[in-house]
Amino acid sequence: MFYHAILQIMQDGGDIKVTELTDQTFDEFIKTHKFVVIDFWAEWCAPCLILSPVIDQLAEEISSVSFGKLDSQNNENTANKYSVMSLPTIMFFKEGKEVDQVIGVSSKGNLDRWIKKNAM
Repeated sequence: MFYHAILQIMQDGGDIKVTELTDQTFDEFIKTHKFVVIDFWAEWCAPCLILSPVIDQLAEEISSVSFGKLDSQNNENTANKYSVMSLPTIMFFKEGKEVDQVIGVSSKGNLDRWIKKNAM
């Protein structure tokens, strides 16, 4: 519920930098963007809620990368396809292929360096 309230505020406030994905939209999203960061999360996951604003900030700051969020509980097919076993899991895709992942909460600085390293 908290996360959805944040998304609504962002939607009302202007451009959304993080795309909310589903099982139906996931593959197209990662294939149509060169560099993609996906946040696999769930509403019941407290660490996911802590990480969410960090992902939103990075999406605002790093324009060369497309950011998406996938609610793993409601989109189990995609979470299973990528063997997501722990939340949050952050995956980096390059030209439609998974190249790296981070499991758990990480600082904004660490994620920023990780994203920039993978976007080379």
